[in-house]
Amino acid sequence: MHAFDSRVRKALGRVDIPVYVVELKIDGVAVLLQYGNGKLQQAVTRGDRTRGNDITRNVQIIKSLTELLRDNSYLSSFEVRGEVFMLVGELERIYKEREKARLEPYCNTHNTTFGTL
Repeated sequence: MHAFDSRVRKALGRVDIPVYVVELKIDGVAVLLQYGNGKLQQAVTRGDRTRGNDITRNVQIIKSLTELLRDNSYLSSFEVRGEVFMLVGELERIYKEREKARLEPYCNTHNTTFGTL
C-alpha cells in the first residue's frame, strides 16, 4: 500500500494527500436471472463471454431467488444481474472436506463457486 501511495503521489506531482476508496472484491460468478410472469424462467452465467452456461436447474433450488416474486407477479418480465459467491467459512468447510477425503483442493474461489453451479 505504501509503495502504491508513493507511485500515485509521484505521478500526481503535487503534495496533496490523495483520497482512496477501497471496496471488497467478491470473486464469484456473474449471473443473469430472467423472470417472466413472476417466475424464474432462466439463469445463465457469462460463460466465455460469447455464450453463457445455462444454470437454471441449479439455481431453482435457491429458494430466495425462486420465491422472490410470489407477491410481485404484476411485473411481466425483467432481468437481474448479480454475482454468486461463497462466504469464506463455507469455502473453508469444503476445503477441509476435500482434504479429509484426500482430494485435490480446488484451485481458486471462482472455480469452486462455478463448480457448485
